[in-house]
Amino acid sequence: MARIQTRARAVDMLGRQQIAGVQNALVELFKNAHDAYAKCVAVDHFEGFGEKGEGFLIVRDNGIGMTHADFVDKWLVLGTESKAVAATPPYRPSDAEQRPITGEKGIGRLAIALLGEQTLVLTRAVRDDGVHDLVVGLVHWGLFEIPGLNLEEIEVPVETVAGGGLPDAEVLEKIRNQLKACALRIHADHPDAKVDNIIAQIEAFQPDLGSIYSFLKTAEEKHLTLDAESVGTHFLIAPSNPIITLDLAREEREGDYGFRKHLLGFSDSVFGKNSSPRMDTLFRRWRGGDAIGEQLLDPATFFTRHDLLELSDHLLDGTVDEFGQFSGKLRVYDKEYDLVIPWGGANGRVTKCGSFAINFGYLMGRPAESRLPTELYHPLNEKLAHIGGLYVYRDGVRILPYGDYSFDWIDVEKRRNKGAGYYFFSFRRMFGAVLLARSDNHELQEKAGREGFQQNEAYRQIRDILINLLIQLAADFFRSSGANAEAFEAAQADMRKRSAALERQQKRSATKRRNFANALNSFSEDLRSGLSTTEVANLMHLTQARMDAAARLPDQDKAATALIRAEQEAIGALAKLRDKYTKKRPAGVALGKELQRNWDAYLIERERLEIDVFAPFEQQVANTLGTVAEQARVYVDQRKRLEERIKSLRVQYACNSAIPYVQICRQVQLAAKQAFKSAI
Repeated sequence: MARIQTRARAVDMLGRQQIAGVQNALVELFKNAHDAYAKCVAVDHFEGFGEKGEGFLIVRDNGIGMTHADFVDKWLVLGTESKAVAATPPYRPSDAEQRPITGEKGIGRLAIALLGEQTLVLTRAVRDDGVHDLVVGLVHWGLFEIPGLNLEEIEVPVETVAGGGLPDAEVLEKIRNQLKACALRIHADHPDAKVDNIIAQIEAFQPDLGSIYSFLKTAEEKHLTLDAESVGTHFLIAPSNPIITLDLAREEREGDYGFRKHLLGFSDSVFGKNSSPRMDTLFRRWRGGDAIGEQLLDPATFFTRHDLLELSDHLLDGTVDEFGQFSGKLRVYDKEYDLVIPWGGANGRVTKCGSFAINFGYLMGRPAESRLPTELYHPLNEKLAHIGGLYVYRDGVRILPYGDYSFDWIDVEKRRNKGAGYYFFSFRRMFGAVLLARSDNHELQEKAGREGFQQNEAYRQIRDILINLLIQLAADFFRSSGANAEAFEAAQADMRKRSAALERQQKRSATKRRNFANALNSFSEDLRSGLSTTEVANLMHLTQARMDAAARLPDQDKAATALIRAEQEAIGALAKLRDKYTKKRPAGVALGKELQRNWDAYLIERERLEIDVFAPFEQQVANTLGTVAEQARVYVDQRKRLEERIKSLRVQYACNSAIPYVQICRQVQLAAKQAFKSAI
């Protein structure tokens, strides 16, 4: 009799070659950490590591870890029983809430091969009997790519480290030597096997664990370590897959979320009514010389509950029962409807896909049609441009690739291209989720490569139910002929009117702002050219000539009257200059930073102009009048002079409200003071 044998390449084909991408591989490790009751999982990617400038990836969690038996008998065994149906449930800490199992059949451990060439595994377990010793293993995935090699020919070195610390250089050297010996033995048995590069990489992989963990400790709030009594599982991967560096560079260059969008929202805290994230996920990018890593999975980058409930223009929230019938609520702008939408495909039979919940918000594509003010619309619209779509969560954990707008799994954009007004919805303007549970939707099975659900009957049913739901919503509420479209159309008409009024107001404000900016620039130019000083000097020459001419009149009364008139004409001309150099800030117009700085500078220069030029001119006019009158022996009635001055100022203030009232009072006081001194 013959036996089926397994080539080592089966590991490579089931892992690296089958997983859709590096993000999918990371999500598989996130799922394993979730199943291990971790509260946090952190990924750190260091670019330009080592002499060749390769990448170095560290994935750490603070879960329950693996014992030596777990690592040897489960982690290193292919095709283990699904954790979801295992006879003995996994260990759960006494203070942890029960978590649904997400990982199955060892996909996660094989996915690590896609993240890099070799993996150093560090894991310390906690069980009912306490904290176990640290387990250390080293795997080079290149060995599983060698043709003609049977699986049993590859050995994985595993060591146990007692004492609560990290493995020292001696332990790491020991497992490296064991792995190199395995590679050399393979080459001896298979002379065509190329192992030189594998051996070189094993020899070059000498991480200084003490320095690495000390650096990470200073760089993070939640330190994930394996020192002392700390538990969890850590993977140190080097050299990392160069695709990670390339994808991160492309994301930065193009300004999109091409890399991170599959990692965001791993644990639902937005779409379920009582959702809260069971586990924090972190991804930090470190470039050469960085003291602080760039955090790519900031929770604020993803949608929030406030975005969904308060900021969406329209909101659907409800459940689909086991016959495919939707029951729930729809909010169209600010009007709410109770809905029941049946699905004709069930034919009275229970569906294979089972019951599920669905909710999503929708933001209109034009700000003029949204109920949000501009300052709220644009940030949410920016999120939608990066991560809009309809996500899928099972037991609170995201299923890939659903949610990526490039994966339009319910053909929203396909229908919209046929008629945007008829089908209404756009996939990238939606943000929400289909919420599944393994207990209700167990026939929805993920593909082994984590590229969505298998297209069985259950998947086809849930897809048809959702398509039917969106078509009916568009027909009843968002199409002009719809039975309940009046609220949508009325709100749209009102918003368009308000938008048009706002646009007109903005145009007026823009015109005011532009004119104001021109006025401030003109003031600055005049000031720099010395025009104000020249104009006041010329006015003083003219006033002097008029007063000298008045003093030469033979009639004393006429001479006095002419002197007072010359003074008032000079003050009147000064008032026009003050008006010319006085700029009024437009009401109801936001200036912006640059214009506000110009306005502040103007206020300072205008006050300086008053103190250094205008006020001295008034004093000089009064002094000149007194001197001329005294030399010509002309008597000037100071009471009449003061009355004329006050009358002139009153007219001046009434005609020009731009001149501050305080300034007018100051001028009156100055005139009275001068008249009093002249009388003495």
